[in-house]
Amino acid sequence: MSAGQASGGDLQTRLRNWARGTHRAKAAVELLVSGMRGRLAYEGAPWITELGTDGVRRGYASIDPERLVRESGPLSSGERFTASVVANLLDDETPVALADIARLDFAEARIVLGALRQAAGLPPLQQAHSPAAPSRLTAPAGPSKPVGPVGQSAAGSAPVPPRLGGLEL
Repeated sequence: MSAGQASGGDLQTRLRNWARGTHRAKAAVELLVSGMRGRLAYEGAPWITELGTDGVRRGYASIDPERLVRESGPLSSGERFTASVVANLLDDETPVALADIARLDFAEARIVLGALRQAAGLPPLQQAHSPAAPSRLTAPAGPSKPVGPVGQSAAGSAPVPPRLGGLEL
């Protein structure tokens, strides 16, 4: 029997067992195990605490957000950013510089954004985007109507919904 089985399942399962019940904790765990190709979630990580060593709550492992941030110094900038988002989801007092998302590649940024959606209780995005696929944030295809003063078309007829980039507000 492996160490993971002896302590109540693999690490991901034990973390997910601990996070049940709150969107933020579930999002933090999913980001820890999925972000950075799972490099932040490994057996023996100093920020992961095994619970149930006394037989109570066996099969659970928790994340210590303070220790995660404190021990993230030697990690890459992307790993440190991901760690800070995980920590902030678990502890409001942990600061996170959201502008640092620019340090992540497209796939990692999507994982972080997915975790933020989950933390807010929103459903996952149904349509996957790839760098080659058209984005909903780009202007729609086809000719656009000239826009006059706020909320009016150039001819002054029907109101035009406000737009930010390609998003209708």
